[in-house]
Amino acid sequence: MVFWGIVYSVIPAFIADAVPDQVRGTGIGTYRTFMDMGGLVGPIIMSNLVNYFGYPQGYLYSFYVGAAILLGCLTLIVGLKERR
Repeated sequence: MVFWGIVYSVIPAFIADAVPDQVRGTGIGTYRTFMDMGGLVGPIIMSNLVNYFGYPQGYLYSFYVGAAILLGCLTLIVGLKERR
């Protein structure tokens, strides 16, 4: 619950500050689109992965896929610079 409170309040404010005023709506809309698509597609992909590999291995592979996606996102975040 704490995580969602942080995500839904801080990230849109960060995006609003990071993009020019003319495209602020586009920036926040793009963020929401990817968040909603991740919430829809992620469970479908991971549950199919668990069903394909079976009970113990499927969860392990799902963890590895999620960790790889997280590391990829972190490398993108590290490359962000604050606009001054």
